[in-house]
Parts: sequence; C-alpha cells; structure tokens
Amino acid sequence: MNDFRQLQLSRSTTRATRLGAWLAGIASTIALTSSAPVAFADAPMVPHADPAAAFASLRGLKGVWTLSADGKKLGTKMTYDEASKGGAVTELFGRELSVFSRDGNNLMMTHFCNSGSVPRLVLAPSSTEKRLQFDIVDVANLPSLTASHVFRVVYEWVSPKRIELDIVWHPANAAAGEGEQHERYVMTKK
Repeated sequence: MNDFRQLQLSRSTTRATRLGAWLAGIASTIALTSSAPVAFADAPMVPHADPAAAFASLRGLKGVWTLSADGKKLGTKMTYDEASKGGAVTELFGRELSVFSRDGNNLMMTHFCNSGSVPRLVLAPSSTEKRLQFDIVDVANLPSLTASHVFRVVYEWVSPKRIELDIVWHPANAAAGEGEQHERYVMTKK
C-alpha cells in the first residue's frame, strides 16, 4: 500500500475513533444526567383483584375533605376531583398532587411531592373493598438513593364519611426497611 493511501486510512480511522468517543461521551452524559426513575425490586406489579372497584371508590371521594391529626383539626384540606373525562382521579393534599389512574389490570398512584420527587405506587394485591394500599414501584427525580421518599399510602374506610390515611416514608439515609416514618391523618366529610 502506498504512503498516501495509508495516511488516508489512518486519518479516517482517527476521525471515526474521535466520533465514536464523542458519541459515547454524549450517551454517558445523557444517562448520568437523566432523571430516570429509581425502581424498587420488591414492588411487583401484581393486579388487584378488582382495580375497577378500587378506582370507583376513589372517584366516590369527589369533594373537599377535612383533615385532622392527633385529634386536632388541620387547616389543610384534601380535595378530590375527576380529570381526563373520568379516566383519572386527582387528590390535592394542600399543595401536593396525586393522580390515580388505571394501567391495564393495575391501579396506579403518581404522587408529586413537595420535595420534588415523584413516586409511582401500585395498588397492592392485599387491598380490600375498605382498605386500599398503594406500594412503591419507582421514584422519578429522587436527588439521591438515600433521600427520603413516600413508599406506601393506605386509605382505610371507617365509614363513608371517615377515612384513615397512613402515609409511610422511607427516611433519609436509612437502610431499606429501617426506620419507616408514618404520617397518620383522619379525613372526614360533612
């Protein structure tokens, strides 16, 4: 092979190598800076026996509910409404928004937390007509794997106008399964 042809091959190989390195750099930057959800392996997507009935129960909450904690009435209200032509139920807890929607045989809860994280939870198979439990599937926009986040939400109907709400948090810097924190509320409607 002549020297000129060898130089041309050398230059094109160098350009291809530089282009490949540049593309690999962009791909890794996108992967590192994207806010892909953190998945939780112990949260299987198991369909509830009757997600349609559970969704109907949530649709029935429409209106404004009064909140109390530790026997004291709170100034914060819970407001439920339907959205997307009845395809979603919104829950406004003060300034935090949760959206309930069907996903095939599952009922999902997407919680937009004041902390900026966005946990997605699925209706647990252990849920009953009077007790809906949502367990975490993944969390988007979690600043770190050790940041606190909601991982379970339980609604328990005591009567048609009284529901006990238990929001379970995974505290910051705690090992999995350690030190869960509960926020317990009573929701009432006149």
